[in-house]
Amino acid sequence: MGAPKADIKELDVIECASVGCTNEDIAIILGVSKDTIERRFAAAIKKGRAKDYMSFRRKCRDAAFPGKESKEKPNVGFAVLYAKLRGWYVDRVDQKVESEAKTSISDETINRLKEAVKCATE
Repeated sequence: MGAPKADIKELDVIECASVGCTNEDIAIILGVSKDTIERRFAAAIKKGRAKDYMSFRRKCRDAAFPGKESKEKPNVGFAVLYAKLRGWYVDRVDQKVESEAKTSISDETINRLKEAVKCATE
């Protein structure tokens, strides 16, 4: 028989995850193994991380678009980050692939391909 289950409160796990603690941090704080935290509290960790992410998004929004009462100026960097977090903006990456490899197809292969296309379309 294994060791008795540690008395860990789900709210403690949620709180730790909501302030950005890793699974290893949570395990150390609560005095159990990382495996125990991951096995018994996956849902609580997910809930805490969602709260952390929501808080981060809110802070980005507030920095990007300060209220009328605020003396702060809008922060364009946070506005872009907030738009990305909300899925409103995606960086477009243009990729240009240059290949030095040269391919040559013999006339015989070209003729075979033409024959195959001709047969397939008839």
